[in-house]
Amino acid sequence: SEKGLLSLKDFAGKKLIVYFGYTYCPDVCPTELALIGDVLTKINAKNAHVLFISLDPNRDNNITQTNQWVKYFYPNSTALVAKNENELQNITKNYGVIYEKIPLPNSAMQYSIAHSGEFYLLDENGKFVK
Repeated sequence: SEKGLLSLKDFAGKKLIVYFGYTYCPDVCPTELALIGDVLTKINAKNAHVLFISLDPNRDNNITQTNQWVKYFYPNSTALVAKNENELQNITKNYGVIYEKIPLPNSAMQYSIAHSGEFYLLDENGKFVK
């Protein structure tokens, strides 16, 4: 991976829970992340790591802020933000994630992103489990 960019190899040895969403999401993403954070805390899953992949690289491009946002739900988390829409499309294709930008002309948000809400579980070797 290029300098400063993370890849799955950087998480070798951890059980990964990968979730695609965006920080401006008004309901589903925060609810899902709170739920998974709660479960992981309850079962004391020390080896589990949440990987949040943003579907909104335009607004989530402040990686420090996006990381803080995801760590709020579960401290053992990392946010990844694609450098552009093409890179994001390649990543989402690999996971079979469906998403679509929905214009909101009368909203301060300008647009929302409709997306599938699955969690992807990867083992310590980066192999897809469920």
